[in-house]
Amino acid sequence: MKKQVVSAQWIIPVLILFLAFALRFYHLDAKGLWGDEIAQARWAAFPLEKIWERFRDPPDFLLHFVLGHFALQGGAAALWIRLPSLATSLLAVPATYIATRRLARREIASAAMLLMALSPFQIWYAQDARMYASLVCFAALSLYFFLRLLDKPQWRGVLGLTLANAAAIYTHLFGVFPALIEFFALCGIAGAAGWRARKNENSLFRWHRIPRSYVLIVTSLALAGSLALPLAPGTLPYVAGQTAGANGTTDAAQAFQLSPQFLQLLLSDNGLAPDMGWRMGLSLALALLGFVLLARKNRRGAWILGVWLILPPLFLQLTHPLHDVANRYLIFLQPVYLILIAHGLYAIARGISGLLRRAAWWRAQKASARYFVGASAFAALLILFSAAPLRALYARAKLNDWQTLAHFFETHTTPGDVLMVEKGFWGMNTLAFYLKNANAFSSPPATLKELQKAFAQNRTMWYMSFGGYYNPQAQQWVEQNLRRVEHTQWMRPDLDYAPRDEFHFTQSEPLLEIYMRQGELPSEINYDNELGDRARATPHLPLAFAKKLEAKLAVRNPPPHILEIEYASKQPAQFEIDVNGIAFARVQDAAASPNGTTARWVLPPDAGAEIVVRLENVSRQTLLFIKAVRVRGE
Repeated sequence: MKKQVVSAQWIIPVLILFLAFALRFYHLDAKGLWGDEIAQARWAAFPLEKIWERFRDPPDFLLHFVLGHFALQGGAAALWIRLPSLATSLLAVPATYIATRRLARREIASAAMLLMALSPFQIWYAQDARMYASLVCFAALSLYFFLRLLDKPQWRGVLGLTLANAAAIYTHLFGVFPALIEFFALCGIAGAAGWRARKNENSLFRWHRIPRSYVLIVTSLALAGSLALPLAPGTLPYVAGQTAGANGTTDAAQAFQLSPQFLQLLLSDNGLAPDMGWRMGLSLALALLGFVLLARKNRRGAWILGVWLILPPLFLQLTHPLHDVANRYLIFLQPVYLILIAHGLYAIARGISGLLRRAAWWRAQKASARYFVGASAFAALLILFSAAPLRALYARAKLNDWQTLAHFFETHTTPGDVLMVEKGFWGMNTLAFYLKNANAFSSPPATLKELQKAFAQNRTMWYMSFGGYYNPQAQQWVEQNLRRVEHTQWMRPDLDYAPRDEFHFTQSEPLLEIYMRQGELPSEINYDNELGDRARATPHLPLAFAKKLEAKLAVRNPPPHILEIEYASKQPAQFEIDVNGIAFARVQDAAASPNGTTARWVLPPDAGAEIVVRLENVSRQTLLFIKAVRVRGE
């Protein structure tokens, strides 16, 4: 009989877990990857040794990239790169349940678990390839093991807490917060215990009476810090504002401020739904009510959850970091916030139950029947409460749809066209993820000078803008000199690109605008600045082994026509060339110069007025840099 009761207690959590999986898996790969997801996929595809070398600098550490690396072994589709986020988000749901059970009864734990399962904020990042779902998961597990060690000082708890905190730290810079919170919470608990001991015994708190749980928790935090030491060399300069971080971007130098707008976004996203109106107010009211209820029954638990919610934003306000702080970095606060909301909902449910007991028909029902009816009504109300935000979430596109954009360019452009993105290398590398051959296009940086230079060459230009605030001067010039391509020509009609609902969802990128100018086919293409991780180190197009360049050129001068390719590499350079799909030449240059070499060939008389040149680097050892491809007369 006891075993049956125990197993029955897990029916509701298991059903909630299935619901969480269904909500997270639904439409998981319905939309293409957005910009940061594409960066995640590109970096996760690196060899493990390169991931270790590169992502020991903040803010994004290497653990989620490693998970993505193994997930990509199953395929390159959006589903695979998002799979680690799905798995860790799903694990965070039962982690919230077991953490809540350390503080409250089963009904409250089930309510908190259901809130996590239904949370649009959690589902959004469960379907996002970035590491935020993993951060939530490891933080929730850290909270559970911390509470468990306080009650049961066992070495298994030490191992769990150490691994959870280390995993959180190796996921994101803000993963250090759970360990920092637990240290401050423990100091408060120890201080209160010492005060009581001194008051009761009229003597100082005796160090030999320190509870074993305190020692084990401090030991675990020290071990987690030791495991994180390989991250210190890159983290300390970043925290001091001296470096830009592993992603190579320079964050704004303005100091962080806990503004009312930031706090409003934080409360909205972490509450019952990402709503800036009454849902946010109701969430806050329920959380405050739940905190009061918890404080009356479990002061230690209320202290821990209070520190968990207050310390991170307070710490950021006091330290004023000189790097961008997005509210999604604090997504690990949500399980604790929902635990308090669950306490508040339970208090209201108890009040309603007390009123119902006055009715004779309700008292006549069996206790199990009353519990089932109450739990079903509670779950149904929460699901109805979340229905509108969830519908909006699934309809909301992760702007921009780079997959659709890449397909548009593949079908509307000619090799040698100029592709320029307002955000420069980031945008071109993002687009290149879906373009079959991004090296078919010339793409100088989107400065006003480079725009005018490409315009003067009378070549076909395509300019992608994110709203003009990255380079307002260039944006103004583009609007005056280029024609905007209507959204209906390239956007997927089945995706809702514009926010048409009352709910706040995280913007992936601003709505993209495409501008173009129809020019002439060039006789010469100079690759002044191009794609790839090495683009900042060289002004030329880098071609790794098996990578191909494609250029379509006009043949205007009288014959004979000379094809020239200007390149640079470390010795030896090896590449193959075909013209109009026919093998044309093979270069094996053992004396290639890193400063530049020009190779010349006479084109056949029947090459035509337009030629397509394809060049492939066939050297496994040498990175080839292409400076220019041109056709000229004698």
